[in-house]
Amino acid sequence: MSTFNKVLIGLLGLQVALAAALWLRPSEPSIGRPKPLLEDFDAAMVEELRVLAPREDGEEGDEPDLALARHNGSWVLRSHHDYPADQSRVDEVLRKLGAMQTRGAMTTSPARHGQLRVADDEYERKLKLILGEEKRTLYLGSPAGSRRVAVRLAGEDDVYAVTGISAAAVGPDPGEWIVSEVFSVPEDQVKMLTLRRDGDEEDIVLERDGELGSGWALIGGPSSPKEPAALDQDAIQSMMRSVVRIRAAAPADPRADMTSPLASITLTMSAREEAEEGAPIEAGEHVIVVAGGTNDRYLVRAGDTGRPVFVGKWSLRRLIELEIDELIDESDET
Repeated sequence: MSTFNKVLIGLLGLQVALAAALWLRPSEPSIGRPKPLLEDFDAAMVEELRVLAPREDGEEGDEPDLALARHNGSWVLRSHHDYPADQSRVDEVLRKLGAMQTRGAMTTSPARHGQLRVADDEYERKLKLILGEEKRTLYLGSPAGSRRVAVRLAGEDDVYAVTGISAAAVGPDPGEWIVSEVFSVPEDQVKMLTLRRDGDEEDIVLERDGELGSGWALIGGPSSPKEPAALDQDAIQSMMRSVVRIRAAAPADPRADMTSPLASITLTMSAREEAEEGAPIEAGEHVIVVAGGTNDRYLVRAGDTGRPVFVGKWSLRRLIELEIDELIDESDET
């Protein structure tokens, strides 16, 4: 083979490699005037947002992983017992969807849909928007350049690279769409904690000794009373912090059976005046009921009117499984 032919073959190979690289890499959108990707989109008209994520078995079910719907003017998780959603969170996602703009398609080839994760059966997120009689479906895919994500409207071949939204921002986890803090009281206002557990003969009772801010004393339980000096005050404070502010991991069925709980925690509050505003805070009690849930979550209801929620066991386990010996300050024993 002559040197000339070898050169031609080399150039041909280089052209093939270059063509393959250009086909595989995310294309730059054609330059044009920016226009909304969702034309005539009005977030105020959206009645329902359905989120579908990839399934482990690769099959797409009829029901979405998460469905948000308007109910009496507010957003709720229709897929999770109509639990109230974080209104600002939903509104922000709809705003971002409405703000998506494009200067043109990054590709028009259906062969690229799977690679960019925007195919009918291979996607990162499939979103269904219900606007009265109108329904819109779009797919959020993989990253498509700097701070951009591939997006395709259902029924179209064109794929667009847009900014301001991502699959991670529209997840299927219900805990991401609710106000996580479901119970909160001032820690320094708690003057007594009573722990009643299934199977225990006596309640464990801790009382703040003397003025607010003083140490905790053990005044009830399967042990003789203990003065503050005999107790591990840091351990008690750590447990207190876990119960004065409770965060939900996910909504639970409001009909969940809470009649035979693992434990109930009663916080007895002191009356005092708010230093900044001078508004009196009345004394009273808050009851937190804890029942069995899943392997890693308790079923919890905080307050008489609180709805049951799932709470990570890591946050309450130390108190629920408390042993009196854990409260004794061994360094002070003689």
